[in-house]
Amino acid sequence: MAELNVEFVAVDRKIWSGKATFLFTRTTVGEIGILPHHIPLVAQLVDDAMVRLEREDDKDLRVAVDGGFMSVTEDGVTILAESAAFESEIDESAAKHDAESEDPGSPPRDVRDCALSARSTDTSMSVPMVGMVVLVVLLGVAVLALSYRLWKLRRGGTAGIMRDIPRSEVTVGITA
Repeated sequence: MAELNVEFVAVDRKIWSGKATFLFTRTTVGEIGILPHHIPLVAQLVDDAMVRLEREDDKDLRVAVDGGFMSVTEDGVTILAESAAFESEIDESAAKHDAESEDPGSPPRDVRDCALSARSTDTSMSVPMVGMVVLVVLLGVAVLALSYRLWKLRRGGTAGIMRDIPRSEVTVGITA
């Protein structure tokens, strides 16, 4: 069975690297599942999301993330998270306390998500995150530009607008 190469990196450490058969998470535009040979994309992960990695011979791996980005290329999937923790690293009693101490008007959250939020209130990691955001945005723009040019070439056109038309053939006229 085909597998994805997955790199999972937080600001302070490399979380996990390996092969997976399926990846599932929540982005700012909805839930997404990634299988091998998925189209290239860049997506922003929601705060307090859970990333589930299904592996061929091992049990599923679950990682709680607090913001970040996911990049899918033909080489695999890279997840850059501001902070992350394996499901086994989360203290459920502290998470339950955090969940109960929230504002009454806020939406309910998963117990594991609250523990991760409590751990990630340190803002000293914000500066490295800006660098990751810039890198991911530039990668996304490059992928989109390349995809557009390939699409234009496949349709039989040129990669640029009016690039191959001689100037003498371009006329602008007003008729009455």
